[in-house]
Amino acid sequence: PLAGLFVRWPKVNQAVVSLSRALTLPTVMKVVAFSLMGWATEVVILVLNFWAFALPALFSNAVLVVIGINVAITFPGPPASMGTFETGVVGALAWRGIPADKALAFALAYHVIMAVPVYAVGAGIIVARAYRRQAA
Repeated sequence: PLAGLFVRWPKVNQAVVSLSRALTLPTVMKVVAFSLMGWATEVVILVLNFWAFALPALFSNAVLVVIGINVAITFPGPPASMGTFETGVVGALAWRGIPADKALAFALAYHVIMAVPVYAVGAGIIVARAYRRQAA
């Protein structure tokens, strides 16, 4: 049914047709399940960090922070969303009555916890590929 929808734009038409073939119910269900597992993991990490910072370690606080971060990082910003990420965290925690200084300290630490492992793995991959190229 989607095959002729974008006849004037063949590349768009091809992409729509390919996507419609790939989006079967089992595939969509797997994507949703993995997405939920990812969000649940982030909520657990947040709750543990709340506990470490002596902040109220509530599920609702963690969900609110996840929402705050995701709303804030939709705005363009520097790499790693530095500043917008913290704004989302501080804004969400302000709604829960957390003082701004504690919220900012938490936001900075949480951002480091979330970003540094990604950078470390990325740097390791770059170094490994460079080493492999030199060896070849």
